[in-house]
Amino acid sequence: MHPESSSWERDNDQKQKTFWSPQSDKFLMQTWKQLSDYFASVKRSPLATKEKIVLYRFLTKKLYWQKKDLFVEFIQYIRSKLI
Repeated sequence: MHPESSSWERDNDQKQKTFWSPQSDKFLMQTWKQLSDYFASVKRSPLATKEKIVLYRFLTKKLYWQKKDLFVEFIQYIRSKLI
């Protein structure tokens, strides 16, 4: 990874804001968006129902594993709306 990539400093909110939304001060909830996109991809995939269930179970685990990041992004979003 190079220093200008978004994954270089995942904990640096300013760097993430610059990468994800350079024209805006709005903070994008990237973890929420990523998980939402994963769920949507599974939903629209041509996979069999059994395979989709396996993927949904994994994504639900991933959601649980990232609960701290999701919570932090949610709080940041709420704070950005209150200011």
